[in-house]
Amino acid sequence: MKKQTLYKLLRIVFSIALISFVLSMTNLVELIAVLKSVNVWWIVVALLLEFLRVLICSCRWRVLLSAKGIRSSLGSLVSFYFVGNFFNMLLPTALGGDAMRAYKSANYTGKTADSITSVLVERILDFVALFVICWISLAISGLEWLKGTDTLLIVSCLSGALLLLLVLMFNRRLMQKITSLGRLIKWWDAEARLKAFFNSLHELLHYKRSLGIAFGISLIYQFAGIVSPFLLSLALDLKVPFSFFLVVMPVICVITMIPISIGGLGVREGAFVFFFAQQGITTESALALSLLYLGLNLALALVGGIIYGVGKYPR
Repeated sequence: MKKQTLYKLLRIVFSIALISFVLSMTNLVELIAVLKSVNVWWIVVALLLEFLRVLICSCRWRVLLSAKGIRSSLGSLVSFYFVGNFFNMLLPTALGGDAMRAYKSANYTGKTADSITSVLVERILDFVALFVICWISLAISGLEWLKGTDTLLIVSCLSGALLLLLVLMFNRRLMQKITSLGRLIKWWDAEARLKAFFNSLHELLHYKRSLGIAFGISLIYQFAGIVSPFLLSLALDLKVPFSFFLVVMPVICVITMIPISIGGLGVREGAFVFFFAQQGITTESALALSLLYLGLNLALALVGGIIYGVGKYPR
């Protein structure tokens, strides 16, 4: 418990340190002026798109659960997603809500391994869809505009890391060895639970049609997720091409998921400033864009917090 508390404190300190560092490079007067000039209607459109994305990803989750023979109402999955967004802002990284979604789904369906598997596969499909969009955009727009920046190197490193992770995860022999290590853990029946999880994961791979449909939905979901910050840039009247967002937003999303902060706070803002500065955008404008993007996440989290607060969820 002490280690967990220390880890949480370190994440909070790291988030505060990152935000302080970004603010130290920012002219607050100019930042406020940029935020005052915002076009609210573009923000409204972006917010509506984010609510639509919750519905889209809930449909994808339902496809994966159905492949495992689990019947679930779309309304319940939508509520789980909103609750997950609420916990994304409280738990480590922007993935903290996935653990809560898996937990809620397991309680709802009574099938723990399959519920966890469905959430994990969703996230894997999201990562793959992000980098597919990123590389297709690079292939279409060319690499000339990336010269003199670190963007291509970062995209290549993250893509390589994802590919390596997928190869390791779906290597049965390696997974069997990892599962066997569960016997060293004398509590929680770890070995049996790990076996059930990995068996469920590999079984899902046989449902190619469902996976294909889910991946198609992931492409739509992630593309819409890139459109949202682009709409916010229009609200700020930033002259940044949409092709830049197609390349950079996948990278920012992945970086935000690194478990070194609370809800990605500080990491997200620093990433926006770093990447958009390479396109000639001022620190104030990049930070304003990041804050508006954070505002969208907070709006979804607020809805999730209300659902969690008034719903019949076990605490």
